[in-house]
Amino acid sequence: MSGSIGEEYFKLLKPLILFLAYQLKGQKWLAYPTNESDAKKRFCFAKPIAVHLVTEGAMFEPIITRFDGSSWWFEDIDRRADLFVAEQLREAFKNITPPTEVRFKGITPEMKTVYDLVARQKE
Repeated sequence: MSGSIGEEYFKLLKPLILFLAYQLKGQKWLAYPTNESDAKKRFCFAKPIAVHLVTEGAMFEPIITRFDGSSWWFEDIDRRADLFVAEQLREAFKNITPPTEVRFKGITPEMKTVYDLVARQKE
């Protein structure tokens, strides 16, 4: 599909990096911006987002999405991201660590928010 019209159009859409939270239904996942400030500046909000056609990734992994004006679409896993973050968050979740007690070097408010979203959904 390289060089196709669809792929060229997709690349014109604005990207945003999000953390995957949890699967909603099929290939639709709830996700949260990895950088609230960037999301607010570029899209005028920072809130949980439903992302369509998520074909790979797992809870807490950062993904690259594109916005077409009404929906968010999965592009790829953010392969530049540090996998340590997702691993730490998954380990905390596996150990049923309360959101207020999740701590590790480099944790951001956005990481705490996505962890809280997942924890609330599993209650």
